[in-house]
Amino acid sequence: GGTIDKNKKDPDLVKTQHPPVTGKRPLTMERENRALKIGKKIQEEDASLYEFNGMFFLSVQGIKIVQREYKKAKEEFKKGPFYEAESFEQASVIDFFQYLIDNDHPLDTLEVYGGWQEIHSFTDYQHICEQFSEETPAQ
Repeated sequence: GGTIDKNKKDPDLVKTQHPPVTGKRPLTMERENRALKIGKKIQEEDASLYEFNGMFFLSVQGIKIVQREYKKAKEEFKKGPFYEAESFEQASVIDFFQYLIDNDHPLDTLEVYGGWQEIHSFTDYQHICEQFSEETPAQ
């Protein structure tokens, strides 16, 4: 499988064109790897799965597309479910990303393996500060 935190409850998963690069490489920018599906309800056995880390970048053109498609989706999904959400109003950015994919707007991924820490509380922050203070400065 891909780089998925098995301890996280209901992670947002991303199915891509290609499986993760083998070996420990902190960042993979050399290849195109489009997102095909995104959401919590993707089969974890799939070899082309990653966990969405919550970050995304938009170009100026991408911002315009998101604004236009958001208005369209809001109108189109006035009633009923919107992808994995009960309604458009309750949808997450993940639901909207799947809408973009389904409407022929490619989402390119950037593969990241390690090199980050998740901070969900002040205790997490303190723990990370302790880790940095324990490291020996480069000579």
